[in-house]
Amino acid sequence: MTTKTRANQKTKKTSVKEPVTVTDTAKVTITMSIDQAYYVMNALELHARLHIGQFDHLDWEFVSHGKERDFWKDQEQRDQLRVHLNGARDIIFPELKRLGIGASHGIFNQSSIGECAHVAWDMYQCVRYQVAYYRNPTPDEVTGWSVSYNRPMRSSELHEMPTVEIMKDGKNISKPVKYL
Repeated sequence: MTTKTRANQKTKKTSVKEPVTVTDTAKVTITMSIDQAYYVMNALELHARLHIGQFDHLDWEFVSHGKERDFWKDQEQRDQLRVHLNGARDIIFPELKRLGIGASHGIFNQSSIGECAHVAWDMYQCVRYQVAYYRNPTPDEVTGWSVSYNRPMRSSELHEMPTVEIMKDGKNISKPVKYL
């Protein structure tokens, strides 16, 4: 079975064993600072997590990266916020309600997760991997255990993994990677 999206520009085979074709081969290059890459990673990760039902990350997002708000210091308000976030999750993903708080679809779930979440997650992993090696090119036994150093694993069936390059003084200093 074949499904077509976006004015027939992309064709996706629904079986994992069948070949995947993307007819639009145009490439986009974005140049940004390492600090900007962190913001992009954060946005991509949050986007993917919301699409798999991890609404509790909204709370973490505002506490970790947002402007300080009164509710940060009030545990009762934060608990109430989490109840509302889980309520919204249960409306959008009713199949997760019976599984309890914290349940979500896995990012590799092809039947319940939209392609935009898969692509966002793949982009996030690729940027995260290169930025991790830029910040610490020789991780030791302790720092190397971070998921940031894991080779990105493709979750999209439609799109190839993006190429992320880190340039410094006109030289590509990216770590070569073979995606899983």
